[in-house]
Amino acid sequence: MGKREEEFLVVALKKISFHITNKLKFAIINLQFAMLLASCANVVAPEGGLKDNEAPKIVKAAPANASTNVSTNNFRIIFNEFIKLKEQDIIVSPPLNKEPKIKQKGKYIDVKWTDTLKPNTTYTFNFGENIVDYTEGNPYSNFKYVFSTGNVIDTLELQGIVTDAITGKGLEKIAVMLYTENDDSVVCKQKPYYFTKSDVSGSFHFSYLKEGRYKIFALKDENFNLLFDLANEKIAYSDTLITISKKNRSVNLSLFENYSIKKQKLKAITRTDVFSYVVRFDKKLNTAFTEENTDSNSFVKIVSGDSILFYSKQKPTQDSILIEIPKAEIDTILKVEAKYDSTMMKRSRLFVVANFQTSNSLNDKRKLSESSTKSVKPTINNVLNYGSNLVLNFSHPIATENLPTQFILIEDTGKLKTFAKVEAYDNKAFQLHAKIIYPFKEDHTYELIGRKNQFTDVCNLQCDSFHIKFVYAAQKHFGNIFIQLSDSNFHQNYYAELLNSAKQIVAKENVKRNHISWKNLVPGTYTVRILVDENADTEWNTGNYFKHHQPEKYLFYPNEVIVKPNWDNELEWKLKLSDIKKI
Repeated sequence: MGKREEEFLVVALKKISFHITNKLKFAIINLQFAMLLASCANVVAPEGGLKDNEAPKIVKAAPANASTNVSTNNFRIIFNEFIKLKEQDIIVSPPLNKEPKIKQKGKYIDVKWTDTLKPNTTYTFNFGENIVDYTEGNPYSNFKYVFSTGNVIDTLELQGIVTDAITGKGLEKIAVMLYTENDDSVVCKQKPYYFTKSDVSGSFHFSYLKEGRYKIFALKDENFNLLFDLANEKIAYSDTLITISKKNRSVNLSLFENYSIKKQKLKAITRTDVFSYVVRFDKKLNTAFTEENTDSNSFVKIVSGDSILFYSKQKPTQDSILIEIPKAEIDTILKVEAKYDSTMMKRSRLFVVANFQTSNSLNDKRKLSESSTKSVKPTINNVLNYGSNLVLNFSHPIATENLPTQFILIEDTGKLKTFAKVEAYDNKAFQLHAKIIYPFKEDHTYELIGRKNQFTDVCNLQCDSFHIKFVYAAQKHFGNIFIQLSDSNFHQNYYAELLNSAKQIVAKENVKRNHISWKNLVPGTYTVRILVDENADTEWNTGNYFKHHQPEKYLFYPNEVIVKPNWDNELEWKLKLSDIKKI
């Protein structure tokens, strides 16, 4: 190769190297640019900044909200940001026969239905709190989409509250329904014309109503079909038609269970020991305790609440027994299997226990006062409240004539030995309880001693000896409630009831005057109510819709009452007889 060719080759190689280098650099630059684009595509939440607290806003609705003469079978709502539905659940009023189909994607919601709409009718699609923005969950609260198939939008409203007939508390998620028909069975046969649900406080609100007269119901709809068709569904109703106009009054609905439409059903038969049986039903028994149905040749029968207690006077020897209950409400013969096991056979003694409240019930587990006449040892947990009777409870009933005349009672740990009398608890032939009669001293300790075989029950079982140690609490550890009523025209069919924090009735008083008083109450929080006892049986009775019986009415004192030790609550209740008649 000549010199000229060599020079030409070197120049060519330099050019090739230059081009390769430039292309490589270009490729690297392109690669870096692509990586930059890729990194920019990854959305990273910015640090800091203000949190989005704004609810989504509607940009457009098609057809527009509050449109008239609508003939379509769908609508679309478009928002200014991405949204989501918490639940696929909206309330349509009047209800559609088939649930509408709801589609949500991005910034819009589509609703479509197959039903033929009624003419000249205002339809409301209530989304409640279901619509929220996608990022922060800010709700578009109480959104209602409304349109009319006629020329006008109905604008009338109705509001009220649904409460529990027993507790008086507002009830949430209860269906409230309006019907244009006046037939009593309409709530069982067809869906309502208007429909809404109560909120967390029990309040409900209808809007966009047409003027007219309506039948109103509230229903705890167990099978979600807007029909009163199950025995365990609770219902409330107004005795009169509701007039929808520009001057509506608030409606109060009291929800109750129609116990009267259910037949009495046997729930369980329990063999508590070799001598005892408990026959339990699904509701309270109205059967009264009488001599003729308790003193039989083989059994003692006692009715208690929803149960009948059977006590065999002799140890059963057969594998099963027949128990006849010849009452109108329970006209049946029950077969009870006699199941024996070693545990039952060992229970051959009568058990006796007393009705004590532990020291925990006397205000935040405090000890009884040690500055009283006699100090109280902290090891004594049995407390007999001031003003209460000491009551002995038996595992089997005792024939009244077999109650002993007295017990040995030791006061202040052996310093004084005396005797206490015992008497029948309720003056019936057979006793499951007996009262001890003695003038106990405040904040003193006592020991009640029962001798072996001192009690013999109807099963001919005898008790072991027992020593019951307790403290009789001083009056200063308890509080009082005195209530002055505005009216004095109450009569024997009105009862004031005191409920503790567990909603148990702890005291009851017939309201004959305008004054209510409860003394020596355990410190705690209480509720006061007055019962309108329409059938004069001293107890609350539920209603029956088909017999047009409302549940017996309660009226609640506006506030809870806090009882403190050694404190009088003197209250004024601006309540008149006319106020009760209005509820």
